[in-house]
Amino acid sequence: MDPRTAFLINTRGNPDRLVGVCCALSDTAARPDLITFAIRADDDDPETIAAVHRLAEIIPGAVKLFVGTRPLSLGAEINHMAANTEADTYHVINDDTWPLTRFWDACLAQHHKDNPVFM
Repeated sequence: MDPRTAFLINTRGNPDRLVGVCCALSDTAARPDLITFAIRADDDDPETIAAVHRLAEIIPGAVKLFVGTRPLSLGAEINHMAANTEADTYHVINDDTWPLTRFWDACLAQHHKDNPVFM
């Protein structure tokens, strides 16, 4: 069974880049149906919130939006998203992390199959 992958992304003020990164990750994945994008936006950043809603229309079922006041601790926000997003693997990325490897998720799945201690 291929692992379900979650990308945990704190973002602010980069709505177009956020959408581009998430679309690129989905477009280069072998199994985009197993990807979730957990995205944390500040409640005073309406452009980013609107972009996440657009992203949810582009990649249906793959986007979880978390909104709150500007956090004191990004780590706490990452932990909150991880605790509320079901996946087998979690990846903390920025809104400017672009995939370079086509079928990157198949590479990760093979690694996990070869090294079950990581699952």
